[in-house]
Amino acid sequence: MTGKGSTFGKFGFGPFRWFFNDQKKQRKNDIDKNRHNEIERETYNLNSYQNTVIKSIKSDEKFLKNFRYHGLPWRGLQERIKKELPGDLMDLDKISYNLVPKTMEAIFGQQNTAWITEKRPSKSGAGFTTWIVIL
Repeated sequence: MTGKGSTFGKFGFGPFRWFFNDQKKQRKNDIDKNRHNEIERETYNLNSYQNTVIKSIKSDEKFLKNFRYHGLPWRGLQERIKKELPGDLMDLDKISYNLVPKTMEAIFGQQNTAWITEKRPSKSGAGFTTWIVIL
């Protein structure tokens, strides 16, 4: 336990040192692999959900007609997207918020070319609301 490079409480018994270190490395590799698989699964699911949202909104002619004519608050489209997503998703608000521009680009085209956002006075009178307007 003493000697060059050793400190109190650290010791190894030849093959046992390798055995214990190898198990620790294997556990870490398993955790990393599981996390990677989980991220891939979440990404696949989010892409699948996004496609479902886009198809649903594209097929809703009444919604699109009203949207094209009047515009829509960002939160209004966000809420419409939330209706198409599974309710048990964690961070449902964040996911639906992030899907707004992706949905708009898939349906109408690039921002600032096919659609824009603009600030309008809030109906409650406090501050402004972000609206999406089709060009």
